[in-house]
Amino acid sequence: MQVRSTLLAMLLMAVATHAQEVPSYSCARTGTPPVIDGDGSEAVWAAAQRLELVDVEDLTGQRQFSRTTAVKMLWDDDNIYFLFDLIDEDVWSTFRNRDDLVWQQEVVEIYLDPDGDGLNYAEIEINPLNTVFDLLLSRPWGDGGTGFPEWSPEFSSAVRVDGTVNNPDDVDRGWTVEVALPWEALATDIRDVMNGQSLPPQVGDQWRMNLYRFERPREGTEETGAQPSAWGPVGVNDFHRPDRFGRLNFVDMTQTAVETGPTAFKSNIEVRKLLGLANGTFRIAKDPRTNELYTLSQNGTISRIRLPDDGGAASSESVYGRGDHGQGGGLTGFAIGPDGSMYLTSNRRGDDSGGISGLVRGIPMEDGSYTWETLNPQNLPEGVPTSARDLAKDPTTNTFYTIVNKGAVTLVTPRDPIFTVEEHGLPGPTGIFIDEMGTFYLWKKGDFSEYNIATITKGEFDVASGERTWFTLAETDPVELCDCIMNHLPNGLAVSPDNRSLFLNSGSRTDHGEVQDNEGRFPDLREAGLTAIILRLPTDARDLRLPNNREALRTSGLLFAEGVRNSYDLAFNGRGELFAAENSADRDMAEEINWLREGHHYGFPWKMGLEDNPQQFPDYDPANDFLLPPSFFAVRNGLYHNDPSYPLPRRDFTDPIINVGPHGDSFRDPIDGAVKDASDLGVPFATLTAHRSPLGLVFDQDNAMDPPFQGDGFVLSWTEGDSDGDDVAGPFHDAGEDLLHIKMQKVDDNYVARITKVVGNFSNPIDAEIIGNKIYAIEWSGARGLYEITFPGGTPNTAVAEIENALPEDTVLGQNYPNPFNPATTIDFQVGTNGPIELAIYNTSGQKVRTMIDSRLQAGRYSVQWDGRNSRGQILASGAYFYRLVTNDRVQSKQLTLVK
Repeated sequence: MQVRSTLLAMLLMAVATHAQEVPSYSCARTGTPPVIDGDGSEAVWAAAQRLELVDVEDLTGQRQFSRTTAVKMLWDDDNIYFLFDLIDEDVWSTFRNRDDLVWQQEVVEIYLDPDGDGLNYAEIEINPLNTVFDLLLSRPWGDGGTGFPEWSPEFSSAVRVDGTVNNPDDVDRGWTVEVALPWEALATDIRDVMNGQSLPPQVGDQWRMNLYRFERPREGTEETGAQPSAWGPVGVNDFHRPDRFGRLNFVDMTQTAVETGPTAFKSNIEVRKLLGLANGTFRIAKDPRTNELYTLSQNGTISRIRLPDDGGAASSESVYGRGDHGQGGGLTGFAIGPDGSMYLTSNRRGDDSGGISGLVRGIPMEDGSYTWETLNPQNLPEGVPTSARDLAKDPTTNTFYTIVNKGAVTLVTPRDPIFTVEEHGLPGPTGIFIDEMGTFYLWKKGDFSEYNIATITKGEFDVASGERTWFTLAETDPVELCDCIMNHLPNGLAVSPDNRSLFLNSGSRTDHGEVQDNEGRFPDLREAGLTAIILRLPTDARDLRLPNNREALRTSGLLFAEGVRNSYDLAFNGRGELFAAENSADRDMAEEINWLREGHHYGFPWKMGLEDNPQQFPDYDPANDFLLPPSFFAVRNGLYHNDPSYPLPRRDFTDPIINVGPHGDSFRDPIDGAVKDASDLGVPFATLTAHRSPLGLVFDQDNAMDPPFQGDGFVLSWTEGDSDGDDVAGPFHDAGEDLLHIKMQKVDDNYVARITKVVGNFSNPIDAEIIGNKIYAIEWSGARGLYEITFPGGTPNTAVAEIENALPEDTVLGQNYPNPFNPATTIDFQVGTNGPIELAIYNTSGQKVRTMIDSRLQAGRYSVQWDGRNSRGQILASGAYFYRLVTNDRVQSKQLTLVK
């Protein structure tokens, strides 16, 4: 087979470092082989894990086509077994002979690479007529591979169709494929497929493999476009990418095994798995009115989670689906407002018919000339059709005209121009019509197939009836897509505490601001009007149009913030301040956590973390750039390059939150390429290790946790990473797949955070919600668990720790302890009356180096810690410093000493 190419599918790419992961499957050993008859209801299949295929070009592994494909696998000493269950309204294929080109029509495909080296792998394809194509390959076609069609193994397969094959006039329900492939089929002398691997495999062995489907919807007997899907998405429509094959793990579920899962790093935190979630579950949200949890799956199913009251098991029930809210594909965002209203973000490609995008009319005059004018395509004159060919007849003269030479109108013969483009003014018309009066109409057909349209759907709950009404709150104009994996699209949602505003992240269409012209369709385009921004939408809107024009968004008050690459998760803290977890570029640049404020620009694409994007500089040479990991898409495809036309920044930027450690702060030094720890070196860093992919941002808004967690933030990290080195495509010297505790302190006009790992060993955690002193986290892969993480609970308190209950009669600043100190010291103070206070650190020259507290406090006794850093997170030099407490009625100062 040749490398296949079709129109790019709409890409979620909501969390860009997901693109570097491949899926994993636990293939269970069975004591009872399934009967190969195409019937997937056999009891033996109940023990098999279920997976679903996704858009082959969506490296996030989240976007599915509307006609889903589920697969199960089992194994024993004789065979590996496959069961495909395919939703399909029109099952069709005409190929009936073995090794026909079955992939040109509807088909499922199995690729096996037992040793995982990307060489000498096997391919099997089966269509709805149970026609088989099989092949061995020496290496991928794109790498000069050779195919060996003489490989024709004996194996069993069966197909069952729920409907009729090749009948476009009825509505089918789908088809199933069941396969038993003997191990001996892979022990072939044609090519050494096994390369020393055990046959049959042993428990604990891991192979690389992929599963694909070509679904080809039709109108009548005309195919309308292929929908290729995969277990391990590739990013392009090329199935022969062994590096993207998933991991097939051979397990024996009958053996006693200890289930591993998330583990707390602190003794006062408890982690409990409540239940396993359906494949494709990627969002979780709570109804603030009832504290009920709801999950969203990529197929549009919204499920209610029933939490146990007695420590028992939780349960899940489906409550809404695509039939209710109307959104079955391209889902990326989910939120629930204070009034219980639900909000969804979904994305789709624009219709390739697109309607009429340009229209002109030529009116004949008495002297034989024509007067041309531009008309509104949305207001066609009566009698003018909405479509036409490039050939028309003038009924007043019975003369035929056609369109040639990029828009000139000519007689059919001879083809001498009658009207040039300069005369009628519409370049590239695709249709011509002439009415009974001899008036010419020319129009251009719009093509929006390379555009994304995002829809924000609201489900409004009526308390009186108990019913939820779904409608479109807002929809974007078509937005230009890139022909790459960097379309981050609109996704994350958050509802303001006052229920008046819905905040929406609309991600970038580039990795780092490079030109993405989609094969010349959008010349010189980097970001669009509706990309790399945060929008603020009124929650009471209906059918609000979001223009793909930055200034129009600004003027209308819909634009909240700019310069964000992909803020996939948004969350409010207890003070009503909005924060976002930001996924950075493929270059080794820090991930961000930003305090989002109206009118601020957060730097993308000129700045990520605290570092400048080097491509903006005229002397940039990627050959000398230590921060380009070769396995990442943008690096592998040459998107980092000298770029003389890179635009200059036009304004000042707001920095992300500074991370003062001790965790999540590894960085690669651009000077020598070495991986270092920012907090160990005392250098400023913002905010998280590259490629962590922070998700599931939540805050203890109600101060329900005890100190030291009270009122703080928490964030998950998707990517596994490497705890000791930098050999994987993920965070380096900093294993991810964890939950981080974010203790923030306001310094000047931003925040500084101490970030600490509190739970680890998740399997691609993707979202979180918080109820009281419990965080609920969900996994994308592995056990796909819903986990309850219980923190020490307490009564609501202030963000500064009170150390006694008795109210003091006076304001007193205590001496810090220890003193001298290294690395941290504690400062106690008491406030006699309610009111504003400031506690700050000064050097001996009288310069303020750190603001510890600047807020209104109740009368009481308090304690704070200083870690010897300034407001930028830098460790200060040894020496004497002063700390000063300012209240309404007095100012008190004391000296402290920092030693190293």
